[in-house]
Amino acid sequence: MKKILLSVSVLSLMSFALSAKAEVNPYIRQSLSPAALNNILDSEKVFCYTVQGAPADYTGYTLDQFALTGYCGQLKEEKGIFIDEIFNKPENISQTNSSCKIAPKIMLRFIRGVDTTDILFSDTCPSVTVFYGG
Repeated sequence: MKKILLSVSVLSLMSFALSAKAEVNPYIRQSLSPAALNNILDSEKVFCYTVQGAPADYTGYTLDQFALTGYCGQLKEEKGIFIDEIFNKPENISQTNSSCKIAPKIMLRFIRGVDTTDILFSDTCPSVTVFYGG
């Protein structure tokens, strides 16, 4: 699991325009496994969920050990602009370490066949965490 620091607002996730082609910054490309990156770029479906840390006694549905608290829709044509905004725009990518606490609030699940890759967005720390589930 790799953390990639980004200066992006969680609230901006729903304000995407349409885009035909997705590009990925070389730093991001080498930070992710090829399988995870392929799932993101060639995904068949992308679902959005709201999540929070699951307490030890939580028995409900979880994704990547986080309690599923809601469903915020599905990315369709917007996927390309999302990838471009988050993984290619230099102003959204930082290679510096941050000491803030990551507290994911939104998760995007990229699905290709039976493979999944999840991207968790934190609202308290400008970073994303990518999980390749296989």
